[in-house]
Amino acid sequence: MANKLKIKRIIAVSVALLCSWSLQAQPLEIDIIGGQEAAQPIAVTPFHWIGDSKNNDLSRVVIEDLRRTGRFDVLSSGKLPSLPGALDAVELQQWRQTDVEALLVGTTEENNDGTITVRCRLYQTFTGEVMDEFAYAGGVADARQIGHRISNRVYKTLTGQDGVFETRLVYVKANLSGQAAPKGRPSGYSRRYELVIADWDGENPSVIKRSSEPLLSPTWHPTGNRVAYVSYENGRAEIYGQDLRTGARKLISSGRGLNNSPAYSPDGRRIAYVLSKGANVDIYIRDLVTNDTQRVTRNPAIDTEPEWSVDGRSLLFTSDRGGSSQVFKVDLGSLNAQRLSYSGSSNSRPRSSPNGLDAAVVHSGSNGDQIALLSLATNELEPLTAGGLDDSPSFSPDGRFIAYAAENRVGSRIVITTVDGLSQWQLPVKGDIREPVWGPR
Repeated sequence: MANKLKIKRIIAVSVALLCSWSLQAQPLEIDIIGGQEAAQPIAVTPFHWIGDSKNNDLSRVVIEDLRRTGRFDVLSSGKLPSLPGALDAVELQQWRQTDVEALLVGTTEENNDGTITVRCRLYQTFTGEVMDEFAYAGGVADARQIGHRISNRVYKTLTGQDGVFETRLVYVKANLSGQAAPKGRPSGYSRRYELVIADWDGENPSVIKRSSEPLLSPTWHPTGNRVAYVSYENGRAEIYGQDLRTGARKLISSGRGLNNSPAYSPDGRRIAYVLSKGANVDIYIRDLVTNDTQRVTRNPAIDTEPEWSVDGRSLLFTSDRGGSSQVFKVDLGSLNAQRLSYSGSSNSRPRSSPNGLDAAVVHSGSNGDQIALLSLATNELEPLTAGGLDDSPSFSPDGRFIAYAAENRVGSRIVITTVDGLSQWQLPVKGDIREPVWGPR
């Protein structure tokens, strides 16, 4: 990446309206790469099924959610001392011998109208205290979403923090196809691109856009109801916004040269993006209400990959104005830019943490491309991943996790790491996956 920016980033922007989940399908198997040693020991029993149709056990959704955070050591099913058939049918003395600190039991009842009601009780096993008791109802197709909602509630009770289990990811998926190669492509070349939205665990994928030409740079609107992305469907780079509720698309930027790297402002009223006018590649901001456009950078170097600060007063971006790709910050009042990164051969793709203190970046050095944390106060850089070909970091809304694309021999996959680097897991989404972007709550 020396002296050149990694501008070309194939991404899958997938956005789904509310997607239905069937628990009768086999769940994805998440590859846990690492975990914390000081995880809190808890237990979740299979939710007792009350009904005539096939049992859909939501407890496995909750177990997978909580385990992946790295904060909980969930007792394996083979070590459960009993399987309570009711919320009050719990012999706490049995559970105290397992050393688990919290126990979640539940029932799922099939209603006459085809809906289900899930009731749960969370015990503190040593004192016998009922820490929380609640019920959720919904359609069978929404069962998996109910499971994520339960996970959020348990996580909040045990940690005091809001969970991210009902959030979504958008990404670009590139597939080899058996169709004829598009005109102008080399013989044997044939690829299909999809913008996909999925739950945080990779389940419930929904394709919102398909194309035989590249789809790039997805970004979420802060409401979570829209995304913007780059499409080459008309033979050149154009930026589109798409409403996820209606599917309606609106052209945001189309002109000669490059239209790339869109990023909505925190209030959703403006969008930053990259334009090339002549030989110059710079960052611009457009007001989505008035359509007024402001040029932000003026430099003969390549300025790209804008990212808003949390307060909307500045932009992080990547520039090779220093001779290699590095992270800069520009104040939107004065338009003065300052360099933030210095370690390694290059640093790019800055993404702000929700608390505004750090940025996740792609750090290139002796270990290849790694995901790293860059302190915006001290400019210190801390690698989080082992390296290789890691790209496209994106923070979860709570700032505790980072999703990124990791390339291997069979393509690129989505990996999620905690910001302390102690827990990572890979989502087994099939295909060549690029640029995962975490949506808002």
